[in-house]
Amino acid sequence: MSTPTQGSAHAEARRASTANIGAYIAITLEQLLLRALALSPLIYAISARRFFGAPRAHYAAIALLCSIPLWVLLVLPFRYRAGGQLSGWLRREGPPTALSAYPQWLGRGLLHLVQVLPWLLPLMAYLGAYYYYMNIADFTTFMSMIRGVGGLIGGDYVHGVILLALLLLVCLVLAIWGWYHRMPLFYLPWRPSSENDARLHALHHAKPQVLRRVVFKNLLLVLPALILVGYILVSSLTTRMTGDIQMDLMIVLPAITSFDFPKNDLTAMGIALALVYLPFVLYRRAALAAAIHRSADRA
Repeated sequence: MSTPTQGSAHAEARRASTANIGAYIAITLEQLLLRALALSPLIYAISARRFFGAPRAHYAAIALLCSIPLWVLLVLPFRYRAGGQLSGWLRREGPPTALSAYPQWLGRGLLHLVQVLPWLLPLMAYLGAYYYYMNIADFTTFMSMIRGVGGLIGGDYVHGVILLALLLLVCLVLAIWGWYHRMPLFYLPWRPSSENDARLHALHHAKPQVLRRVVFKNLLLVLPALILVGYILVSSLTTRMTGDIQMDLMIVLPAITSFDFPKNDLTAMGIALALVYLPFVLYRRAALAAAIHRSADRA
């Protein structure tokens, strides 16, 4: 089913969200509950500062590993349900939304994960190496590694930190690109898996590039939340700084690894996200759905 579109994808999303405000709230709460359930091991570990007898240096990582299968079982499959619901608001065909379709959502979600995995592997390898040097290797080995990386360009410790930060950025960009490339399948009607690569290629190369513009605008909509949370985190960390880059790095990195921040700061971040991020999640996704269906029409 299709319908003529008027205005921008965000304008279409705004009209659809307003017309379905009750469902908008219900789906937002449903998606929030699924994520809370999936992240419940990590949430417990961060709030309790322990995780069922795990060593203090590793409790957050172990809790995160426990959250990953829950994310795959709960959050990933229900992306198809939400995509189908948003497509329905736009009077377009999307994935099935009935709960009886869960086995199909799960199967397609697992396939999606396998196909995106090559793009995620560099980031996973980086994070694995980071965790090893931060929590398993001794301090001297960690410092030597950073200096060795800096030495690749004839530099020192500071150059090593900069190069490792740039490498992390590259790994993040690769992971985001891989996810972005296959993300439209959460909103499109199901077809045989063998057709998906051709469908995605045609959609991403459709003219005009509606989808890229919507992704850019969505990023701008997320910026206030990112800036506010970043400000809270930086404010929390600056109180611990010494002014020495090596010492400060050893303060910041463990805090980030174990998410070791005061409960007041964690509460402030939660409130900030609830006010400036959560209410607009479905609006951004509805705009994505509109852009994807428009691009598919042109492909």
